[in-house]
Amino acid sequence: MELWFMGQGYEDHLVTQEADIPEAKGLYMNDIQRLYKVASSIVNVRQQDMDLSTYIGQIASLKEEFLTVMPLTTDVGDQRIQIDKFFMVLTLIGLRPDLETIHDQILGSSSVPILG
Repeated sequence: MELWFMGQGYEDHLVTQEADIPEAKGLYMNDIQRLYKVASSIVNVRQQDMDLSTYIGQIASLKEEFLTVMPLTTDVGDQRIQIDKFFMVLTLIGLRPDLETIHDQILGSSSVPILG
């Protein structure tokens, strides 16, 4: 056991770089359930009994959360993928309750279908 620790720096064995696991970025970027949750919160937020400051703070928080799920990018291909995912999520949010099985199937899928 002691030999294993020799030469191992703190960072060497406790931190995994994204480059070491190429799938990590893909798993994060394909988190359709997280995008669904954020988009649903955005389209359903209402001021109701909140004072204006609290309401604006909630909107700002949702904006930041949205940007973590859909980060800005200059790559046109990535932008197209993000737009496709976003509009699929909006489609799911608006589905009738009797189509819940389709909704659940898409949210549970490892790939997101695109709208025609």
